[in-house]
Amino acid sequence: MGEIADLVRLGRVDLPPRYNIAPTQEAPVVVGYEGRGSLSRMRWGLVPHWARDAEGAAKLINARSETAAEKPAFRNAFRLRRCLVIADGWFEWQTLGRAKLPWRVCAARGEGLLTFAGLHESWRHPPPPGMGAVDADRLDTFTILTTEAAPGLEWLHLRMPCVIHRHDRLAWLDPATPPARLHEMLLPADAADFQTYRVTPRMNSPRFEHPIAIEPLNEPDLFTG
Repeated sequence: MGEIADLVRLGRVDLPPRYNIAPTQEAPVVVGYEGRGSLSRMRWGLVPHWARDAEGAAKLINARSETAAEKPAFRNAFRLRRCLVIADGWFEWQTLGRAKLPWRVCAARGEGLLTFAGLHESWRHPPPPGMGAVDADRLDTFTILTTEAAPGLEWLHLRMPCVIHRHDRLAWLDPATPPARLHEMLLPADAADFQTYRVTPRMNSPRFEHPIAIEPLNEPDLFTG
């Protein structure tokens, strides 16, 4: 967790291990705060501040980086509320005929923290009659920006998360960073920075939270827990 500690300027960061974070679940993100990062937990699936309800959150788990700055659901967050989503890999499904095979993508040699470009919003439930908005419950949510797959990864999926390099992380969080610089950070990464391997299809269930979810698949998968 040393990279996170450096980013948020803390001596220690404790994050319980997660192996299978699914949309609408909470995940750790870093937001900008007074020239540094601040660690927070938010729900995956952005709810725009103007939304009448939170039902559409599951539809906004990703945003296309090429158009997010103009789309009504994302443009204010793109300008003012950018975040970094902390991960050490992600899952993709390869389609082969009628079969769908799950793969994990992580840093080359399986080492290093990944930070995905994200946008975040705070939304409040409409208060009951007679209750002021200040008393309404707040929901903090985020979405992950995606870009074209790096050359060499298109066989797995045509899109991938926008990975913000270590030296760009604070600039991504800074509201003063020029738009042209932001778009440079969102270009496809180098495929050589990643490795891929098959994983168990059990990870398709959001309730499957076990280390085997991120381990290379052994045929046959004998896990029965």
